[in-house]
Amino acid sequence: MKTFERKTVASWSALGLMLLASGCGGEAYRTVNTDNSGNSGGGTGGTPYVYPTGTPDWGGGWTDPGTGGGGVIVNPAIPAYSYDFNVTGEGGSNPTFTSAAVDTDNLLIVRISAKSAGQISASSYSNFSGNYSCVQYEVTALGKTLSTGVLSTVAGGSPNCPGAPTYADLNFSDRLGSGHNSVNIQVKKVYYDFYCSWARWVNSSPYTVYQYGYQNEALFCPVKTVYKTHTVNGRMQVKVNGTEFSSY
Repeated sequence: MKTFERKTVASWSALGLMLLASGCGGEAYRTVNTDNSGNSGGGTGGTPYVYPTGTPDWGGGWTDPGTGGGGVIVNPAIPAYSYDFNVTGEGGSNPTFTSAAVDTDNLLIVRISAKSAGQISASSYSNFSGNYSCVQYEVTALGKTLSTGVLSTVAGGSPNCPGAPTYADLNFSDRLGSGHNSVNIQVKKVYYDFYCSWARWVNSSPYTVYQYGYQNEALFCPVKTVYKTHTVNGRMQVKVNGTEFSSY
């Protein structure tokens, strides 16, 4: 029995390496990026995949050899490429984030997750943030631009965007040609609820209404274009053939 088990592991390991190397059609294909130093926003690439040890499970995973064949299933999928990014409003110092080139075959789905504000880029206001709880990103790949819609930085939404999700998945797979494609993804326009919160604060009391005048909230809510010195943060995950999104 032990001899058979060793041969099985060796055969499946060899098969896995052949599939990774082929990269054809719908098979898993990924060249791991290890140098993102040229990215505005300082994204980081995914980590190399290491094949698991143990015995293959017909459910699509691998059985942990320490469980006697009946326990933990290790998901063999490679993590999607992941980048934490920050961009300013248009006209600011860093209005566009561009990912490193990622390699794929016929699958390209970009997940954008909302993150809280970064510090204002103007040096005289560097200890302040243009705070927001609702944010919208425009993402471009292969000549196609898609919007995330309004996202919330907190689960369940916020008063300015109740029920809004915290992330959006954008599918660019229809832009891929035959064979393998190296693709850069850009975040190049962002919106937030900074002005919406300000307008609602003004309208919240007679004193501030007297001080600033009544604000028409419809002009500011839910989101408007980000001011040039304000910084919006986010996380990008790029799903290509053979990879899966992380839950964070």
